[in-house]
Amino acid sequence: MRPFTDPPIPVKIAKMKQRVCWQHPWLQAQGIDQTRLVLDYPRQDSGSPGASPSASPGAADRTDQPSQSQGFSFLVIGDTGWGPREDCYPQRHIAEVMLPHLPEVDFILHTGDVVYTLGSKEYYPSNFIQPYREWLVGGEQPERIAYDQMRFRVPFFPSLGNHDYCHMPTLAGIAVQGVYALGRFLGLRVRKNIGWQGSGQGDVYARAFMDYLQSHPTLEALQAHVQQHYTAETDTGRCLRYRPGEFTRIPNRYYSFSRGGIEFFALDSTTLNQWDPEAVDALPDREQRQWLRDRLIQSWQNSQVRGRILFFHHPPYVTEATKWKRTEAYAMRHSLRWVLDGVVAAVPDRGDRPVVDGVFSGHAHCLEYLQTGDTGHGDAHLSWWVCGGSGCSTRRQRQEGAGLPEWPDTEGTGGGPRSPDAPNPEVARSRLYVGKTGQGADRRERYSFLRVDVEPGSPLRWRVRPFASHWHQGRWWDEELDPVVMDAVDVNSGILGP
Repeated sequence: MRPFTDPPIPVKIAKMKQRVCWQHPWLQAQGIDQTRLVLDYPRQDSGSPGASPSASPGAADRTDQPSQSQGFSFLVIGDTGWGPREDCYPQRHIAEVMLPHLPEVDFILHTGDVVYTLGSKEYYPSNFIQPYREWLVGGEQPERIAYDQMRFRVPFFPSLGNHDYCHMPTLAGIAVQGVYALGRFLGLRVRKNIGWQGSGQGDVYARAFMDYLQSHPTLEALQAHVQQHYTAETDTGRCLRYRPGEFTRIPNRYYSFSRGGIEFFALDSTTLNQWDPEAVDALPDREQRQWLRDRLIQSWQNSQVRGRILFFHHPPYVTEATKWKRTEAYAMRHSLRWVLDGVVAAVPDRGDRPVVDGVFSGHAHCLEYLQTGDTGHGDAHLSWWVCGGSGCSTRRQRQEGAGLPEWPDTEGTGGGPRSPDAPNPEVARSRLYVGKTGQGADRRERYSFLRVDVEPGSPLRWRVRPFASHWHQGRWWDEELDPVVMDAVDVNSGILGP
C-alpha cells in the first residue's frame, strides 16, 4: 500500500480555485482573464548566472501579438525531479546539455512531475533548484533560493503532473521517516525521496509556480498586486504579464500564451484523466474542456494565428510498456476528442490544416513521437510527442511493437471493449522511441529532451530536434538524433504505414 494519495478530482479543482481566487468578484469586474499570460522581453541572459538584463537575439522585434510570424525556438522536458543517483545525476546532466541552447530559445515547456516523489517542498532544493540553477536569478548561490521565491531567467512554463498533486497524511509521513531511520541504523543504503509531507494536494506547486493570490490578506493588497502585475491587454481581457528575471508566475492550473503567431495551451491533465465506460458523457472537469474548446475555436477564427500547440502530462497515445494500456490514457483520449470534435464541428473549413499542430505530454518515462491515423475524431492525423524522460528512470517500449490499437486491452479492464471479438483497429503508430534498452551490462537508460525550432512565415513549418544521453561504464554518452520536420498535414490523407 502506498503511503500517499492522489486527491479526488473535485478536491484538486476546488483547492486550486481557492489559491488563485478564481473568479473573485473584483477580478471579474476588472475584466481579468485568469487563464492567460503575456510573455515580455527582454529577458535576462540565460548563458551565465547573475548576468545583467539583456535582450536575446531578435528580441526587439518580438511581441506577443498573434499577428507576428517570426521564427523562434523552445525546449521541452518532463518527469524530471528525481534527484541524484549513487553513481550519476541524470537530471543535472540533462540540464547541463541544455545550457548551450538557453541563449537561443525563448522559453522552456515542462510536461509535469516537476519534483518526485510527492512534490514535497523539502525536495525542491535538490530536485529542482540545484539542477536548474543557471535558469534562476541568484542561481550562483542556489542554497539561498526558497522554493516559493524562484524567478526564472529563461521563461519556464510548467504543467501539473500527478506527482505534483500527491498528498501525504501526517502519520504516513512519520512512518516513512521511521523506515528511513531504521535503514540507516542497519547500515543499509537508503535513497530518500519522500519527505515528511507531500505536495499538500498541489499547494507546493502552486506556491512555487502560480500567482498565489490567496496569499494577499486583504482586498486592498489583492488590488495592489493585480494593478502591478495584470497589465497586459488582450482580446480576452487584462491578464498576467510574465517578466523574465522579475516576475515569473503562471496564472492558473491551465492557461495559454502566444509567441510568434503560435498559441500554446497548458492543461491540467490530472483532472481530465478519469473515464467511466458506463457513463461516457460524464467526462471530468467540464469547465477546463469547455475553456480549451472555446479558445481553440476563437483561435481558428483569428486569421493571424498560424499554429496551435497543446502541452500537458498524461499522454493519450503512447507505447511505453507501463503506460500504454492504462485507463488514464484512454480517458485523456476521450477528453481531447470531446474538445477537438467540437472544434471540427465549429470550424469545418480548415483546408489541409490539422486541428492542432502538435501535442506534447509526459508521464511515460521515455521520449516518443507518434502519429495518429483516421481515428474518426478530431484527433485524426495529428503529431504527438511524449517527453517524459528528462530525469526519472526511463522505461522500455511495449513488446507488442510500435502500432497502437484503439483500445488499451480487449477485456474491458482498461476501459476497452467488453468482448475480445470487438473491433480494435490500429489508430496510432510510434515513429521514434527513446528509453530503456538492453539487459545486464548492455542495459541503457537514455534520458532526453527536445528542442523545437519554429520557422517564420506561413504555412507553419517546425523542426523537432531530439537529444538523448545515457550513463555507461562511468561516463555520459550524448547524442543528437535526426531532426523531425513537422509540416501542416493533409487531414484527408492517411499517414500510418510501415
